[in-house]
Amino acid sequence: MTTMKTFSTSNTDMAAVAVQIKNSLPAKPTLLLYFHSATFDAAAVAATLAKTYPGIPSIGCSTAGEIVTGHMLDGSLVVAAFTSELVPKVEVVGIVGNDVKAALATLTAKFDKVDLATHVGIILMDGLSGKEEQIMESLGDCTDLTFVGGSAGDDLKFAKTFVAANGKIVSGSGALALLEVPAGFDLIKTQSFCATGKTLTPTRVDQATRAVLEFNGKPAAQAYAEAVGAKSADDAAHAFMDAPLGLMAGSEPYVRSPQRIDKDKLYFYCGVKEGVELAVLKGTDIVADTKKALTGSKHRGLVVFNCILRTLELKDQGKTEAFGKLFTQPVVGFSTYGEAYIGHMNQTATILALR
Repeated sequence: MTTMKTFSTSNTDMAAVAVQIKNSLPAKPTLLLYFHSATFDAAAVAATLAKTYPGIPSIGCSTAGEIVTGHMLDGSLVVAAFTSELVPKVEVVGIVGNDVKAALATLTAKFDKVDLATHVGIILMDGLSGKEEQIMESLGDCTDLTFVGGSAGDDLKFAKTFVAANGKIVSGSGALALLEVPAGFDLIKTQSFCATGKTLTPTRVDQATRAVLEFNGKPAAQAYAEAVGAKSADDAAHAFMDAPLGLMAGSEPYVRSPQRIDKDKLYFYCGVKEGVELAVLKGTDIVADTKKALTGSKHRGLVVFNCILRTLELKDQGKTEAFGKLFTQPVVGFSTYGEAYIGHMNQTATILALR
């Protein structure tokens, strides 16, 4: 019996897509997890899936690229249908406002028992809300359950991102799913960076906008440019993908990716804290590192949250096909505006692996 089956299309005619999905996916899945390009009408996708599979929990979002079994795509809709053999029970709920505690309580109340070893959460967040750190911190305060996920994208337009739960758009904060996985699950996290030995400490930060004004007492753009060997602050922007900063946990970096330079300010995709030292990182081989992380995987399904900056680097290097081919078991995922696991991160592939 198929435990997780995937579907992909670039067709934006939802009437036709509904027929294709019905013919391609199991008749009675326990969950529909989906991701789609900004070329699709988010409300129409959500409504079509809800109408095609009435009463089946669904959760999905807009993307900056899609991942499906064996392929890395653009301009597509990808859907994974889980069956009861792999995931016998699932519940999905939207986060209203910023009330993560209420959303989590609603979610867990629908289960007779919640076990940390056999229940895992998926979280999708509005990628332009700037609320990811707040949401993940609140979630961590409320529960010891594992939640993994990502921030919705919009094909790098940075205009509007969409999250949907059970057929309805819930953009603004996000949505939660809780899966019962009797055989258990693993988290596979890989980032293709190592520390250079150089460090930068934010000495003036505007946390509300995720902007650093100064590193080590110098204008942030200038200090970053000097650290990465760029001739000017303008040239430094070309180093973002290969030389982000990282909060080090032992030898493992939790990446903090620069987004843009505006005069002396350096804006980031996720928050950085004043006074907390960051390592200047150096890129390694994404395909080789991901292949190593997946070696020996016997999992029956993977959900991949891959940072858009990794995707852009793979495109620059002509390696998107090689990256997609790493995923031979049933896979669904997307290129994110940030990954979620414990906190809000960048430039990782954070993978929920179902046994």
